[in-house]
Amino acid sequence: TRALATHQISLQLFWFLSFFAEPLSICGQSMVARQSKNKARLQTLSNKLLKISVLVGLGVCFPLFFFHITHAHIFTSDPKVVQGLRKVLGFSMLAEILCATTVAFDGISIGSGDFSHLPLTNFIAVIATVATLGASHWFRLGVVGVWMAMCSFFLTRLVVHSLRAARHRSVHGNWPLTAQQASGRLDASAM
Repeated sequence: TRALATHQISLQLFWFLSFFAEPLSICGQSMVARQSKNKARLQTLSNKLLKISVLVGLGVCFPLFFFHITHAHIFTSDPKVVQGLRKVLGFSMLAEILCATTVAFDGISIGSGDFSHLPLTNFIAVIATVATLGASHWFRLGVVGVWMAMCSFFLTRLVVHSLRAARHRSVHGNWPLTAQQASGRLDASAM
């Protein structure tokens, strides 16, 4: 169907372009772990990674726009599919920005040793995604609803990461946690 063709083209572009943000997660995992004893450097590096992730997310929006609007004919000659690509473009762009920022948060959390929340974060995000898909089915939003669900997945993860970071800042005075703070937390939770 045309909706499936629209989704397939948009999804392939999304996943291809999301690989540009993945090195930020790896950078967060390795560089944050390396700086985990120096509170000031850790916070500076984490803040820079998050800012860069937003820029990368915004940067990959340009090729998305290019392929969804001006060069959709590369993927299809069907005008209805081209029209569908235009409808999902905004959600696809938003999902890229959210995805880039979320993977940077993931990397920082893993690198700082503060990753115990990730399974629950993903579980909550899946529930939000399923709820969004259910609502989009109810309101007959079609492929636009699918992209709304993709956005809700990344947005939910981003919100949980942000809430955790805010909690650490209020309780510990900083985020991400230093190696000493993380190991103290792990020791206390083991008792």
